[in-house]
Amino acid sequence: MSAYVEEDRIRAALSHVPADSRDTWVQMGMAVKAEFGEGGFDLWDTWSQTSDAYSESDTRAVWRSFKAGGITIATLFKEAIAHGYTESEPLKPIDPAESARRQAAREQEAKAAAAQHERTQAEAAGKARELWEKAGKVHADHAYVRLKKIKPYGAKQMREQLVVKIQDVDGAHHSAQYIQADGSKTFQTGGRISGCFAAVTAGVKPNSNTPLLIAEGYATACSLHEATGFPVAAAMNAGNLLNVAKAWRAKYPRMRIVICADDDTETAGNPGMTKATEAARAVGALLAVPDFGPDRPDRSSDFNDLHALDGLDALRRCIEAATSPGGVAKPSTVVRPAALLTRASDIIPEAIRWLWPDWLPEGKLTLLAGSPGTGKTTLALALSATVSRGGKWPDGTDCNRTGDVLIWSGEDNPADTIVPRLMAAGADMHRIHIVTGSTDANGEIQPFDPSNDIPLLAERLSEMGGAAMLIVDPIVSAVSGDAHRVNDVRRNLQALVDMAANYRCAVLGISHFAKGTKGSSPAERVIGSQAFVALARMVLVAGKDEAAERRILARAKSNIAPDDGGVSYTLEMADAKGIQASRVVWGDMIEGNARDILGDVEQQDDEERTGQDEAREFLASILSDGPKRTRELKADADGAGYNWKMMQRAASKLGVEKRKIGMKEGWEWALPKETSHEEDTKGTALYTVSPSVIHVPFGSGKGLRSVEFPPRSEGDIAERVTPSENLPESGAGEPGEEL
Repeated sequence: MSAYVEEDRIRAALSHVPADSRDTWVQMGMAVKAEFGEGGFDLWDTWSQTSDAYSESDTRAVWRSFKAGGITIATLFKEAIAHGYTESEPLKPIDPAESARRQAAREQEAKAAAAQHERTQAEAAGKARELWEKAGKVHADHAYVRLKKIKPYGAKQMREQLVVKIQDVDGAHHSAQYIQADGSKTFQTGGRISGCFAAVTAGVKPNSNTPLLIAEGYATACSLHEATGFPVAAAMNAGNLLNVAKAWRAKYPRMRIVICADDDTETAGNPGMTKATEAARAVGALLAVPDFGPDRPDRSSDFNDLHALDGLDALRRCIEAATSPGGVAKPSTVVRPAALLTRASDIIPEAIRWLWPDWLPEGKLTLLAGSPGTGKTTLALALSATVSRGGKWPDGTDCNRTGDVLIWSGEDNPADTIVPRLMAAGADMHRIHIVTGSTDANGEIQPFDPSNDIPLLAERLSEMGGAAMLIVDPIVSAVSGDAHRVNDVRRNLQALVDMAANYRCAVLGISHFAKGTKGSSPAERVIGSQAFVALARMVLVAGKDEAAERRILARAKSNIAPDDGGVSYTLEMADAKGIQASRVVWGDMIEGNARDILGDVEQQDDEERTGQDEAREFLASILSDGPKRTRELKADADGAGYNWKMMQRAASKLGVEKRKIGMKEGWEWALPKETSHEEDTKGTALYTVSPSVIHVPFGSGKGLRSVEFPPRSEGDIAERVTPSENLPESGAGEPGEEL
């Protein structure tokens, strides 16, 4: 039998099969291609034109997607016979040599097609990555964003179109979807879609307590993530749900997956539900379906439609009601609090990633602390300039990742200080973003509060596709409670630490040294609770040699890299478009630990003596207006940079009188009353913890006045305590340690 006769038989068989069912249409095309290779297109195309839904571009695109294997020409004849086709002559076997020739030709054709397909996909991926880098942040007034009422998680904008990155489960960038303002969508020509998806996560990763949601479209994924906070993979179409689900299941066998179906009731065969159910069954996932209720509007099918109609709570209820395929009903089991355990074998190891190798880690909190005059802010801006433009670090290593930098400063003005210094440092100003405020529920602009507004900043990070670095100056502003209480610091900084991890953003928090701490361990000199140091994975310290104007930056603590070594630097003034601004000039690398390095540039004795004098004058000034409770004194001292030990020493030198005024009220301090020793021992109600009354000048000695406490209630014991120099500095029973 000739090839022409066989082609005629296949054409005759096909004429009995309706071309209206898409599944049948695809199967017939695969059967024809399996038999004739690329040469069979015209036969299949001619038959396809009998369908009212025929599209030449769709036919060619689907034909290109057919791969060898699975369906053979026998499937075509079986379908034809089911529709009434009968053979007009007995089937004759094909000559073995002819069969072998056809098989070899098909294999060679398939191999060449596969190679060409890979080249096409590689070129498309390169083009998609190039356009992604050129795209910018999404404008809040983009028509599609407003139409769909979504936050454009992970998307960018190029001219008037949204750019959605399409990746595989390992994070490789393969293609892109381009969404126009009117909602029309196109994909990167030749880009890979099968098994790939758009990640809508805002940095959240699935784990034992956080499932992965898989949906069809990008807008649907954005609505689901906003409603639940769960990571979502947008498969781009119903047919790709299975491939995406299998890819995730293959990499994470124990992961909880929820397939979020489109309920296409107005489309024949309801492909959204059909394909979602198939995917859920294949990988053992749950199935969630949008519930529009009895008054379902026309053309409503997906979770984004439900979001627009009934709000985010409706989506959350549907996800909570997800169950195994076969029905959607709320689980009957009562959820109660439980401890979560994860096997170490289920955790995928990850290497620490660095902006500056061994100095500035990605996704971690780093502290930069030092005394006044060391140029801490200028240092931070120099680091941010390198991140924004790329280049070399002071030790000669390359900046591993260039990107956007966010800066919040509660101390320096952006216009006259921050921006000129960035310009002097050579920063890429288009990649630097200054946090200048926030808006409340009414749209009113208000100051940005790092202790409360970090979630708002995380949303902006998600919208702009993340950032490489965030500077918080000073870091104590991120704590709304007592910066000396461990629990307050940990509770407030946790949001900042989580945001850093979720967005791979290096957070650099600037802090100060407590006064009078020279010679101590550098990490312990950081002002505030030691929880600051404990939460930071890296602590950098800065010091200054007053005589030589030489400064140093050293590693004082690290959990993830060497914790020694430093680099010298100086500050110089530079011209920034007519404005004089300071910038860092890096010097040589230094060996040794931070304590020794700081010791080389700091003069401990002079500073301690000066610090004690300043502390004594500070205490005298605030007590000159009358008694103060120790709680107030401690807050004032903290704000001025004096630790409580310095205050106790200053009190001893001043002869401060201390009195406990109640269990709840605590202790009260006052300057001593100038009296004779005889008067001082008669019925006084003061606890005087001092060897003698010492008069300390404040300025010229004017402005100090003695204060007499009111009489104590009957039954109180009047006593005067005068400890020797060898006794502890806090009075007996005084809660100095607790404060």
